[in-house]
Amino acid sequence: MSEKKILIPVDFTDAADKAVSYGISIAKKNNCGISLLHVFDDGGMAMDSCESMLKEMADQISQENNIACDFLCEKGNIFTVIPEISSNGNFLMMVIATH
Repeated sequence: MSEKKILIPVDFTDAADKAVSYGISIAKKNNCGISLLHVFDDGGMAMDSCESMLKEMADQISQENNIACDFLCEKGNIFTVIPEISSNGNFLMMVIATH
């Protein structure tokens, strides 16, 4: 498997679920993994809740699709954190949804 992964920002909405589905399809065709990313702020969920929810989602993706899937929980603003993480060179592409 390629070391490159697809970055998929998620916010636990239906739109994000669609992005995950597209990301899984692309990952299968390109033999690569997926990294889920959730960015939260002070008014959002706690780090423990974020990690728990993403771990469950990543494990399910891995088991059902035979795809390596990891996750990141980051505190901050989506408009700064997502570009910062996506530009670090570890990702083949990003699949993102909008509402």
